[in-house]
Amino acid sequence: MAAATDRLPTTSQPSIGDFLDLYQKLTAGGDEVISIHMTGKWTGTVDTARSAANAFPDARIHVVDSQFTALALELMARKAAQAAAAGKDSQFILERLGRMIQHTSMALTLDTLEYFQKGGCIGPVGALLGTLLSIKPVLIFEAGIIVPSATVRTKRKAIKFVANYLIEQAAGRPVYLSLANGGVPEEMDVLRQLITERVVCLEIYVNSVSPVIGTHAGPGAVGAGICPADIVAWDD
Repeated sequence: MAAATDRLPTTSQPSIGDFLDLYQKLTAGGDEVISIHMTGKWTGTVDTARSAANAFPDARIHVVDSQFTALALELMARKAAQAAAAGKDSQFILERLGRMIQHTSMALTLDTLEYFQKGGCIGPVGALLGTLLSIKPVLIFEAGIIVPSATVRTKRKAIKFVANYLIEQAAGRPVYLSLANGGVPEEMDVLRQLITERVVCLEIYVNSVSPVIGTHAGPGAVGAGICPADIVAWDD
């Protein structure tokens, strides 16, 4: 655990060999593949996936940069899988994924930016480093990049800010909602309640922060992603 060690764990993207092996297995029977990945602004994984897909020119492999990580990426993967299971073709799924990329919103708050800094993923939020000890940052995704949206003094205010931002993005529409926490489920429950009191959530997914994301976000992370159901129209 990142919180229990002085040395931050490291993360690494899958090798091209991993993708080659997987794509070979998935397409051997003629099946089509839609391969959805975290933002290419944060990792080279999606580029590696594209390179591997190019090794199978006769196969139907579609590599998608979600422009997000974690929560928003989960929503895309789940909805795409549901559509595939319902018999929707790849053209339908890819078009709907394009809509999700445009209309999904994701926000999170952290106890500290220390782990982003140690992991080298600080990016545009580096401007906040000078106040690391006195603020709780609120971060959002814009065009595949994590950017600061607010700095507040307490975690409670930060969680409320995240909720209000996502409620505003929902604009009164029913949404799909995904939530996650880094060892603070009670804070995630507060966030969920704040959102669901004011937004109709057709589907809700609750998670713990994954080891990779947790390495950079650190303990105490709380966040959510939403996507308006009517705009994306997966059920059409």
